[in-house]
Amino acid sequence: MGHGDDEELFRRESENLDNVELVGFVDNVGDYLSILDVFTYPSLHEGMGSAIIDAMDFSLPVVATNVGGLPEIVVHEETGLLVPSRDEQAMAEALQRLLRDDVLRAKLGHAGQVRAETHFSAVVVSSKFANQSLLQRHR
Repeated sequence: MGHGDDEELFRRESENLDNVELVGFVDNVGDYLSILDVFTYPSLHEGMGSAIIDAMDFSLPVVATNVGGLPEIVVHEETGLLVPSRDEQAMAEALQRLLRDDVLRAKLGHAGQVRAETHFSAVVVSSKFANQSLLQRHR
């Protein structure tokens, strides 16, 4: 889902794969997330990674690269798996591990949903922002 600089490369690389569908930008992301088993986010650099939070809301275990702000969202071995950036082998192994282990997939998915709700929901984030603003005013 989505668009990006590597979209054409992904299309070429996956043209002979019958289990990959690149749908481009969609408004109904939740419809797609609800049918996934695992969510992967192989970013080379990232600030926030809000798509990961969306995936975690759907109880999806996450495999992401250990870059930028992603380790603030994904807690390795608790809510998902983090792998080094540009390490295709580590990414493949993490995905295979989750696809083979239903119990681990469910455990990480549930923990991710709880983390998304308790750390990144609109209520929590707006409360943190409001508290931060109050602290700055009183300095």
